[in-house]
Amino acid sequence: MNTRWNFTYLMLKHLIPYKNIFSVFTNSHYGEELLTKNYWHVVEKIMQFLELFYDSIIVVSGAYYPTSPLVLHHILEIASHLHDAERDQNLFQHHANEKQSLRYGFIAPAQLLLVGMC
Repeated sequence: MNTRWNFTYLMLKHLIPYKNIFSVFTNSHYGEELLTKNYWHVVEKIMQFLELFYDSIIVVSGAYYPTSPLVLHHILEIASHLHDAERDQNLFQHHANEKQSLRYGFIAPAQLLLVGMC
């Protein structure tokens, strides 16, 4: 199955406004806070990153105007965003917490989000 990053971005874009509802749902069904503020922070960062690709693909896929001069601008924008993400300590803290959760057999919140979207 091919991954369509644009559709992942669009799914996250429409999911974020309902993050409180998903959090309440998981808390009430699983009895603990699985979708913490850190998880939502990571989801929002992933969405912002994918938004850069989405916007770049839309612009570079144009057929009625020259797109080659635009490619360098979008590559530099993505590189700048990656550089900023490297300095975001919340992303790295979340990754360490996720490894610990998986070691102890907890349900990964990303799996809950995917199940909730089905």
